[in-house]
Amino acid sequence: MKSKKLSETIIKNFKNNGFVLSEPDVLLDSDYIIERSGEKFRNSMLTFDREDGKTMCLRPDLTVASCISFLQKKTSSKIYYSGQAYRRSGKGTNFINDQLGIEILGSKNQIQDDFKII
Repeated sequence: MKSKKLSETIIKNFKNNGFVLSEPDVLLDSDYIIERSGEKFRNSMLTFDREDGKTMCLRPDLTVASCISFLQKKTSSKIYYSGQAYRRSGKGTNFINDQLGIEILGSKNQIQDDFKII
């Protein structure tokens, strides 16, 4: 099965199981990412400084970006994400990574929800 067809099948499964698409911002405050991923992660981020001195980055990961979006917007606790993340890798110039995943935030039955995810 080609990767696009497989991705479509996985997304359909997420939707059928009550997951809602999270569409996080592409541009994030770098501090959010560094707080979550650590200072060593800074070198892999694609950043720039705004005129006010705030450092921003292209989202290096959809998981953290989706969680930030959830906390700000209080969306559904069962989310899936599918899209591009941007970061430097140590293996050349591949800056764009496709990412697909799910999160259940604020679970009341972690064992049952982990089973669903697996």
